[in-house]
Amino acid sequence: MVYLRICIASILIHVSVYWFQLEFRLDSWGILRPLC
Repeated sequence: MVYLRICIASILIHVSVYWFQLEFRLDSWGILRPLC
């Protein structure tokens, strides 16, 4: 169970980092600024 938790935690971290980079790129293009 411990290894399963570590695996899930690592996946969540990678997904959150990926989405953060994606949002940062869109914001740098000025796409999210009008939406916010």
